[in-house]
Amino acid sequence: MDIAVVGVGAAVTLNGDTCTDCAHQPGAVAPTPLFAKEAGASLVGKPLNASTIAAAAALAQQVAVPIPTCVAPRNIASIWSVS
Repeated sequence: MDIAVVGVGAAVTLNGDTCTDCAHQPGAVAPTPLFAKEAGASLVGKPLNASTIAAAAALAQQVAVPIPTCVAPRNIASIWSVS
């Protein structure tokens, strides 16, 4: 059986390559649902590329509080990466 360790939902509005709005919601990273408001806001007004996405991911990690389970390593926040 496959079990998701972490997930993310994002709604992004673009004008050309520029992000005009973004809502970012990580899943399975806290005891209750949360929005990574700073992560979404960091993309607004910027081109959507690997660099800006990596910066937003770093901000999203700051609000994550991984739920302890037997399937997720304790250091899950430190091993997330953007590829």
